[in-house]
Amino acid sequence: MASAASAQIPWGGGMASGSGTFFSWANGQNATGLFGTPFLVGDTFYFTPANFVANATNGATVAVTDTFSVDLFVHPGYKFDGIMVAEYGDYTITSAGAPVGTNQVDATGILRVDEIGGLGRNDTQPLAFPALPVQTQGAASGLWQGDGASNLTLLEGATPFTQITLKVTNNLIAISGGAGQAATIRKTVFGGMMAVTIVPAPGVAGVLAMAGLVAAGRRRR
Repeated sequence: MASAASAQIPWGGGMASGSGTFFSWANGQNATGLFGTPFLVGDTFYFTPANFVANATNGATVAVTDTFSVDLFVHPGYKFDGIMVAEYGDYTITSAGAPVGTNQVDATGILRVDEIGGLGRNDTQPLAFPALPVQTQGAASGLWQGDGASNLTLLEGATPFTQITLKVTNNLIAISGGAGQAATIRKTVFGGMMAVTIVPAPGVAGVLAMAGLVAAGRRRR
């Protein structure tokens, strides 16, 4: 399997840092550059990787990998409830003659969230790929997808998550069964959605609490 580069590759086009509706981000980068540079729609980063492909021919096994990471900071009055990721791709298995072995395509992935400062909490979740692996001695083609989620509300207790580092690692694996055979798997779209909720500011919380006391007093009277 290809190893991660020692130096990280920042997201291009000014996307290494920025600000959205609910949060800002910094240090957007990839380990090997296969994810490419995302664009932001609402609270979702979308990647459209052109080169995240594993292609194996004539009995070879090829695996490619990349990890993207980014620091996320919610705007005042908000918190992170969780992270959801989904990805999509396609695969093709071909044979120039009579199959001589089993071809295979597969994918794996890990979603990790690390709190920045605070209590130092973290969560790691595997990505699920229901249609994979595909194994066949003949020709085949199709689509695949994967997804995963980190529910931060299960970990927050009385302290919500407001600053986190998001990391997603993906591996694509292609195995060719023998001479004249080929197996290819590619990633076409990847999106990571941040679930963000509003947290009342201290002043607002005080007003709400006072309103509750007034309402209670009226009920008693």
